[in-house]
Amino acid sequence: MYTYLEPLIGKGDEEALEQARKEYRRRYKAAWRKAKRKNQKTFEISFDKTEWQIIKKIKLAHKRSYTNFIKCSALAYCRQKYLVPDQLAYNAVTQELRMVYNKLKDIEEQKSLPVLEMEILLSKFLSVEEMVTRHLNNPHTIHEIITEAIQARPDYKSTFLNLLQNS
Repeated sequence: MYTYLEPLIGKGDEEALEQARKEYRRRYKAAWRKAKRKNQKTFEISFDKTEWQIIKKIKLAHKRSYTNFIKCSALAYCRQKYLVPDQLAYNAVTQELRMVYNKLKDIEEQKSLPVLEMEILLSKFLSVEEMVTRHLNNPHTIHEIITEAIQARPDYKSTFLNLLQNS
């Protein structure tokens, strides 16, 4: 900015200096917007009142801003990923699991349990942590739940069919 204003500094014309500052700022912002448009795409969308109420209700449950919720939802849909409703709760569960794991590692280092028991305990804990994380990130769809239930108990098939016919 100094090099842009240098010819006007010291001439005593404050009005010309102020105009030059404004012009510099205008050009700087225009160049910044052009560079941003080159690297990022912006879309404007609109919702009718009913659609907006749906977005508002679910956005509140997810504890996100409107733009963040819409962007994350669209990306999750495209990537076929699950959008965790409460990221803070998810982070708290993850943190608790890590704290328990660290405590188990401390117990292992203190050798207060036999090595074999400790290995079994750590192995079970890691499998529980992996299972919880997997289910929090990618819960089963209703189709997957029904399929697994029918595979586990084939007699459920007739029960599900009856439910579908009666609904």
